[in-house]
Amino acid sequence: MRLGMVCSSLVGAALALAVQPAAAGMLDDPGAPEAPVAASYATIIGGSFEVDGSSSTIPHALTASGSAPPAYSVKTSVKSFSKTLSLPDFTSLSVSTGVTTDTAASMGQQGDTATATASSSIQSASASVTNPLLSGKLSLSGTEIKSTAEFVASTKAAPLASGTTTIAGLVVDMSLLGLGVHNYTGTPKPNMVLFKSKDGSVIVYLNRQTKTLAPASDQPDATATSITVRAVDVHLTDAMVAGQSISGDIEIGISYAE
Repeated sequence: MRLGMVCSSLVGAALALAVQPAAAGMLDDPGAPEAPVAASYATIIGGSFEVDGSSSTIPHALTASGSAPPAYSVKTSVKSFSKTLSLPDFTSLSVSTGVTTDTAASMGQQGDTATATASSSIQSASASVTNPLLSGKLSLSGTEIKSTAEFVASTKAAPLASGTTTIAGLVVDMSLLGLGVHNYTGTPKPNMVLFKSKDGSVIVYLNRQTKTLAPASDQPDATATSITVRAVDVHLTDAMVAGQSISGDIEIGISYAE
């Protein structure tokens, strides 16, 4: 009788242990903050182009990218670059550069934070849109164009997203659109407008910065999830050229971090 009682007690204890939560550290704490992660990339060109409803994406070039964990440090560098892309309706985009360096890096999680950085540096940059059926051109060139992006994620504080742009000797020629030539040298503030047409169909942004935000948020800085910095962005919205409607963005010097 005593042996039966002992066996019953042992079985009961074993069942009780089986249904108890695992020891501390064995299971994830649902209330614990997730470890911060990081990712970034830099590229010299991007955007999209649409002519009379026919659209085309401008592919990235010379991209450096990575994500953490683990830590990463990626660098893409060339002495020169040249490429011509076919766009809709006999339109083409020609891009050429001198020394170009794109970088993306992160040390991964460092305590409560993880920081991702990216930078795109282009010397003797040139991009030109042409069409053999039209006179004039849409082009930009710069002695040196550089953008940076940084994103700091934390388990204990609001994320921080920041970016910079520096430009030397920029010339934007919009004779194709009948909008003249515009110049700039300096360190533009975020989302600076170098030029805007009267109808708003053509806007040239310098240091254009956009942040993605957590859903249903009215606190952009506290809930940013990434930042994209474009050193130069020629933004078109139904711009009319010889009866053709042109829309899209030509982006130079792009840095992204999340």
